[in-house]
Amino acid sequence: MPLNYPQLQPQITKLGETAVVRENRLQILRDGANELLNNRARNVDALRAKVERAVDQNQNLRCALPVSEPLTASFPCPEFPADAVLLAADGSQINPDNHTGVNYYVINVGGILLNLSQANAPETFVESKLKYGDDMQTKFGSVSSVQVALERDLAERQYLSKWVGDYLAAAENSPLMITLTDGPLELWGVGDKSGKDADVVKKTFEKYKEALHQLGEYGAVTAGYVDKPRADLVVRLLEIAHLEENHLSEAGHNRRFRGVADADLFAPRLKPGERSAVFGIQSKTRSEYPHNLTIHFFYLNVGRENYPWLARVEIPAWVAENPAELQALHAVLIQQCQTLGAKGYPYLLHRSHEIAVVTYEERDLLTNMINQERRRLNISVTQTSEKQELKNLDGRKSYK
Repeated sequence: MPLNYPQLQPQITKLGETAVVRENRLQILRDGANELLNNRARNVDALRAKVERAVDQNQNLRCALPVSEPLTASFPCPEFPADAVLLAADGSQINPDNHTGVNYYVINVGGILLNLSQANAPETFVESKLKYGDDMQTKFGSVSSVQVALERDLAERQYLSKWVGDYLAAAENSPLMITLTDGPLELWGVGDKSGKDADVVKKTFEKYKEALHQLGEYGAVTAGYVDKPRADLVVRLLEIAHLEENHLSEAGHNRRFRGVADADLFAPRLKPGERSAVFGIQSKTRSEYPHNLTIHFFYLNVGRENYPWLARVEIPAWVAENPAELQALHAVLIQQCQTLGAKGYPYLLHRSHEIAVVTYEERDLLTNMINQERRRLNISVTQTSEKQELKNLDGRKSYK
């Protein structure tokens, strides 16, 4: 049944009316946040110390953490490193689905490598891992989609590390390796110490840090690219900056600029190709990352004149503290985002997604292959549910 558009129309009208009021209110908040950002831009050390005092009263505090550059600093695109090797990876998965009749899941990671100093076509990789049987069970029951997503994120980092190691082992020299993944570098959800996924999350986090550490040992410049970010990490920092010292217990709870995003602050400030200052991330899991792995970020305008488009780029400390590596990453990201013309997104990340994505047709073919093997071994095959059979009539094209 289609949407009831006559019923929705009055709600849309009301949405428009309230949107005008909300936008006017948000603009006042943006102006206030921008004024505070300008006033506190150079108080880097004092702000950092204030955040640390606030953390003493709220261990769950999450915000940007000043490092060394002024908060309003901007940096033009550096010279392009023509001798770098770029490696991008993206992951996809087939989640467990009892309605298909076969209990399994798949982690699929696609990668693409481009040597900027050679005219050769990019090299591509695909790693597919099938999980079944005992892999489908945990002490709390069946494996969850949360666990599958964590395993996918881990696999992206592990395969990146493997591919970098394999390339360097075969290389005649030691080129600058730059690795990219889509989404945050920070592994999400590791701060939850309770719940049925806690043990799996903890083990995954340890393996994730091992893979990240190995990339650092290889000297790879590694980054996570967040397109169209809506985070408010710097805004939260400004809220702490505004608090009186005797009200620091309110840090993280007193949301003076709620609704304002970091992009609202930096989109008007950064010219095309420019990056912002580098910030650390204060979070309840910060102490669980060794110093060289602590997550940092900066904002990058990958848009055009009069059409700013911001990305948030997350990097580990070993990149944040190395000016040459930071400049190389900055230049490569701008070049990659210009490759697709008006679409400001890194070309190699787009290609790695195309390599990794799993279609419905591929999922169905894999399910049939598994069923054929079970029949060959005289193992019973569970039929697809009637509910799923009806859904399959919809003609869906992709699966992720």
